[in-house]
Amino acid sequence: MKGREPMNLLFLCTGNTCRSPMAEAIALNLLRRDGGFSGTAVTSAGLAAFPGDGATPAAVRVCEAHGLDISGHRSKALTTDLVAASDHIYTMTLAQAAQLRQILPQAAARIEPLSPQGDIADPFGGSDDTYQRTYEQIEAAIKARLDEWKMNQ
Repeated sequence: MKGREPMNLLFLCTGNTCRSPMAEAIALNLLRRDGGFSGTAVTSAGLAAFPGDGATPAAVRVCEAHGLDISGHRSKALTTDLVAASDHIYTMTLAQAAQLRQILPQAAARIEPLSPQGDIADPFGGSDDTYQRTYEQIEAAIKARLDEWKMNQ
């Protein structure tokens, strides 16, 4: 299989403690499993993150149940450097994408919601079952994007 061009992917949510760290881990896992995305960089950040916060305990547990370790994750805020370095910027909601496009018109073409089905609800403060449903939504959206990335390579 011919290797694909490396990409820089950025996943955004509000606090960078639930959805976007989960998306980062899921994407890294799926990209590694595919094998054709060598060199692709994946990161996450938050639109209102407090830098240095860990992933929520429920996010850690749900990811761990799927063989993914996000226990060492530390949140970071969105920066212009992250935006400039990203080929694709995926938000968790339609409103986040719209807001970012207004704030960052130079990057508007690279900003879109992760799920074409709509918003991925914020599980913050919810049960492990809530986090599991969020995990499943994120995983399905990333699998759909993986097919899209393959076609565009």
